[in-house]
Amino acid sequence: MAAPTHHGRLSVRMGQRTSRLERRSETGLRRPRLAIRPAALERPVPVDAMTGQLAWSMPDTVQSVVRCDTNGPLLAAAAQLWIRDADHVVDVTYGRGAFWTRYRPAHFVAHDQVTDGCDFRRLPEDDETVDVVVFDPPYVEQGGRTTTGVPDFLERYGLMDGPTTLGDLRRLMAAGILEGARVLRPSGRLLVKCCDFTANGRYQQFRMHVVTVATAAGLEQQDELVHHSGTGPNGRPPPYLRSRRAHSFLCVFQKPPIWKSRKDYE
Repeated sequence: MAAPTHHGRLSVRMGQRTSRLERRSETGLRRPRLAIRPAALERPVPVDAMTGQLAWSMPDTVQSVVRCDTNGPLLAAAAQLWIRDADHVVDVTYGRGAFWTRYRPAHFVAHDQVTDGCDFRRLPEDDETVDVVVFDPPYVEQGGRTTTGVPDFLERYGLMDGPTTLGDLRRLMAAGILEGARVLRPSGRLLVKCCDFTANGRYQQFRMHVVTVATAAGLEQQDELVHHSGTGPNGRPPPYLRSRRAHSFLCVFQKPPIWKSRKDYE
């Protein structure tokens, strides 16, 4: 008779462990934790009748991949870990407010060039006065286009005009990250939405650009949530030469207690 394989022993041990967990659950000594379900993220969240604030509830465990169509459930998930009730939160690219459809902090300020004429590269906040900065820069360059889609593109990010080249886009994102780092208090958090894409026939790693700029500015990356929306930048028409982007990233950076500005970063 052949000796039992490693996989066979592993199956037996896993079966024994499952049985013990089931017995514990039956006796009430231990209950298995539930994973986040996408449907739970997409349920409508009521408004509290007394306070007028959005009332929201989420599963206890925040997973690194959030599957949802829009940014609202994504930000609500991140807020469980990185936004406290007393935090002063500033969204520097408010646009249409898509981040705040499921959760809105009590101490909240919205900025953009359309809403209040504020440029995220020159914020009105003083140094080290903000607990959380949310930054959602444009993902792609506008190029030389003057199509009917451009006004919609600009409105989503609260911009008066958009970057026309990849170099402009990199500099725009870097300036926003550096300005966000300036206004953050020690231990404050910077949340940056970003995405890789294809432009000019080349794969553009803009998530890596965001991380490089933020860490060079003295911030420390603490977390990263993957937003699986099923859609991404359109790019060129089919046939596609690369896998189509179906996700983006929400990078979470934290300002250390002792921080030295890196204003000479290019």
